[in-house]
Amino acid sequence: MGRPKSGFTKLCVVCDTPFYVCSSQAHKYSCCSANCGSVRRSQLKTRFSHGLSKTPEMRRLWVRRCKLKQKYNLTIKQWEAIFTSQGRRCAACGSSDPKGKVGWHTDHDHVTNNVRGILCHNCNVTLGLVHDSVAHLNSLVKYLQEKA
Repeated sequence: MGRPKSGFTKLCVVCDTPFYVCSSQAHKYSCCSANCGSVRRSQLKTRFSHGLSKTPEMRRLWVRRCKLKQKYNLTIKQWEAIFTSQGRRCAACGSSDPKGKVGWHTDHDHVTNNVRGILCHNCNVTLGLVHDSVAHLNSLVKYLQEKA
């Protein structure tokens, strides 16, 4: 008899055993057996409860960790190392006060996504308004020098 032709082989996320899945059901299955499925549900439940704790502090930490990883591919330790290397101050103006409701901002190049430094709210907004343009900033400096 054999297998139907409209499927493929997947690897079990628990035990790495290959198993056959019909293509219409592939999105439903990630485990090869009911036993592995039970183990997987237990793993996900533990992961979920650790990440989404009922305390607001744990929730904020979880969100921050995910956002840093997703947007900048940074861990919290790497972010802290960058911030410490710049004296735990704004990389642009040197202020020790983040000056905003949300705290410090991770400045990055929007083309390469490389992190440039940690900025206070005012410096981050300023860079955003001039679209990271050195020429625009130089024009503003020249304007201020002429009009002051």
